[in-house]
Amino acid sequence: MAELFNAMVGAYETWAEPLSARLAQVALRRTTVSPGDCALDIGAGTGALSLQAAALGASVLPSIFSRHGRSAESTFGSLPGMQGARGGRPGSHV
Repeated sequence: MAELFNAMVGAYETWAEPLSARLAQVALRRTTVSPGDCALDIGAGTGALSLQAAALGASVLPSIFSRHGRSAESTFGSLPGMQGARGGRPGSHV
């Protein structure tokens, strides 16, 4: 399964980002995510949901499955609200 995700990273980041951002907005409007909440974003992909949940004040732990995609730690680790961003092991990907 990981090979499938790895092969699609470039195209996914190009065409899925706008759709992911919109879907994240819709999904978060249907929740009660608020400052101080904790969120686990499994398969964070482009990070649309993680970034928007953090903007609402949640502490977010994003996880990325593709070893060739952007590193969860490098993509999210320095942003406010992102806690220990990583893949399956510290500093790596699943």
